[in-house]
Amino acid sequence: MTTIEQYCNTLDQKSLFIVCNDCNILMNELSSCNCMYVNAFASIVSPDNGFDVAWFKQFIVDQGIRHFILVSHYDCKILKFLMTDLSENPEWLERKNEILELAEEFGYFKSEGERSMHRLFDHYMALQLQKVREYSRKNHLESDYKIYISAIAVDERNLTVNEIREMSVLPINESLN
Repeated sequence: MTTIEQYCNTLDQKSLFIVCNDCNILMNELSSCNCMYVNAFASIVSPDNGFDVAWFKQFIVDQGIRHFILVSHYDCKILKFLMTDLSENPEWLERKNEILELAEEFGYFKSEGERSMHRLFDHYMALQLQKVREYSRKNHLESDYKIYISAIAVDERNLTVNEIREMSVLPINESLN
């Protein structure tokens, strides 16, 4: 695994980290490198959530961003909440159903504990990455502006090392085992 500091030192382009609202671990590290960050509810980046072409172009044109990095973290209280929320709140329902369908599809079992939860979060972020890349290609952001979109997972269990690992786009039925 790589630490956040090591990862930031490898970035050769101005980068924007898109970080979940309840992930505070990156802020100290990002202030010391050529990076910026924004918060996104559960790292969900979609036009429905305000992340449309105009949003991307603002950072591309005005800030010179060429690398967008989605950040997942293994202690995401928002995703855990969505999995256990019993309300039928319409504002949460679409995301809640998405994570529950993904949990069922990939065989998440509460009895398997933390490892299974991390595997589910990895799949969730890989799916988010796939969606953002497809949106970017469809709207010609990658080709017109030469941007790159990637994702990392932050393991917050070891706060002294702050380990991360890079994610990849997975076919929907592929496993991260």
